[in-house]
Amino acid sequence: MSATGNPYTDTHVIDDTLRREFGLLPGLVRSVSAKDEERVRIVADHVTLLCGFLHHHHSLISEVQRRLGTWCVSGDNEDGEVLADTLQRLAAALYEHTGPEGEQCP
Repeated sequence: MSATGNPYTDTHVIDDTLRREFGLLPGLVRSVSAKDEERVRIVADHVTLLCGFLHHHHSLISEVQRRLGTWCVSGDNEDGEVLADTLQRLAAALYEHTGPEGEQCP
């Protein structure tokens, strides 16, 4: 259960994970031996994954919150459909950036 009493999610876990992973990135990059192309690709894929996740985490979450607020006030099916579409885009973006096919070097 989250700190706010929400039984479904604890967003602190996501934030803690992002802070930890981004904190580890400088050392990870520095640990790669010169001209080790395979390791460069692996680390670059990881950086790309985290940056993509961070971007989508913040920009799409804001949109979801706006759409959710509108739907909660109106209760309209149309607003619910807009929220559902936004959630579907968020789910697709998260899947893209957390699945193996989403890990690409820029």
